[in-house]
Amino acid sequence: LDGWLMLGRTYFAIDQPQKAVAALERAYGLAPQQPDVLVAYAEGLAASQNSEFEGKPAELIQAALEIDPAHPSGRWLSGMLMFQRGQFNGAVVAWRSLLDEMDQSSQEAANLRETIRAAQRRAGVPDDQLLAATAPPAAPPSMPPVVAAAQDTPQATAPAADATDAADAT
Repeated sequence: LDGWLMLGRTYFAIDQPQKAVAALERAYGLAPQQPDVLVAYAEGLAASQNSEFEGKPAELIQAALEIDPAHPSGRWLSGMLMFQRGQFNGAVVAWRSLLDEMDQSSQEAANLRETIRAAQRRAGVPDDQLLAATAPPAAPPSMPPVVAAAQDTPQATAPAADATDAADAT
C-alpha cells in the first residue's frame, strides 16, 4: 500500500500524471476505507483533470471525511471543493478550523491566511473585516495571556501593587 502511494506521488513529482493516477488507483483498490488513501487518490485525480475536484475526487473527499471528520488534508480539500463551487463562506469555515490548529507563526499558516482572505473577498466581505494577514501577536511565553494584556495598559502596575498591599495587611 505505502509503495503504491509513494509511487503515485513520485510520478506526479516527475510530471507523469497518468502513471501517478494508476498507482494511486492501485492503493485505493487495496485500502478503499483508509482516509489517507482516499485523499491521495482524490488529489491525484484532481491534479490530472486541471485541479478540478468535482466528480470522483469530491466523492473520495466526502468518503474520507465520513471516516475521519478531523482529517486535515480532507478538510483542506473540502475547502478547495467548496471554493471551486463558489461556496466561499463554507471554504472559509473549513480553512479557519485548520488555521486554528496550526503554528500561527509558520509560513503554512501565513499562506492559509492569505487563501482565507481570498475566499472572504470572493464572498463579499468588506476589506476592514477580512482575516488579518498576519498572526496576532502572542504573549511572551513566560507570562500568562492575562498578564501580558494587562501590561499594555498604563494602569497595569497599580492593581498589582494594591493586591500586594492587601495581601500584606492580612
